[in-house]
Amino acid sequence: MHEINQYLEIEFAGHQLLLLHQKALYLGDLKTLIIGDLHLGKIEHFRSSGIGMPARAAMHTFSQLTDLISEISPEKVLFLGDLFHSIKNHSFDLFDNVLNEFPDVSFTLVSGNHDVLPESDYISLRMSVVEELIIENLWFTHIPSTVAKKSMINISGHVHPGVRLKGKAKQSVLLPCFFVSECSMILPAFGYFTGHSIVQPTHKSRIFAIADKEVFEVPF
Repeated sequence: MHEINQYLEIEFAGHQLLLLHQKALYLGDLKTLIIGDLHLGKIEHFRSSGIGMPARAAMHTFSQLTDLISEISPEKVLFLGDLFHSIKNHSFDLFDNVLNEFPDVSFTLVSGNHDVLPESDYISLRMSVVEELIIENLWFTHIPSTVAKKSMINISGHVHPGVRLKGKAKQSVLLPCFFVSECSMILPAFGYFTGHSIVQPTHKSRIFAIADKEVFEVPF
């Protein structure tokens, strides 16, 4: 395992994985970019409810997504659920514009609990929607599975994992992270303003935190 600038390369389940500082996962041998929990439209949802949020914040996730796909140049992009936060709003058209920039890329959504738009909307985006997806020995779901599949590694989102690091002077910082166990991996939430759920390490787990543009393993 070695660190190269803005990503961390690890071997997991027989695959070389790049843990990206943009809070996404790239499977080089499958030329597939994996992204969890964008929650597009969440900020617009808050603003429409009268909760003050800066308008420019709504564009953050879209610009990050566009830049990432341009940088990685994958053949496929797989979203691990909660693509849109709730009902259809201006974010839908913005996302459509992003997809149109990459006509040669295949986009698939593993449906999550927030993905409540009608099927016709996803069809209009030229996006495949599935409940789960198996590629070789990798089993992609939105919610982490509590039931193991033989010889399968579950890769999921939903949790928005974060880790709290503490210093000697009682200072602390909460960072997004990849949470990896023997037969599973939970991706951090890609979307801006999505929050974190603190994960607890065990002797069989590994945590890879993201700080600014660096990915690093947290020792426990």
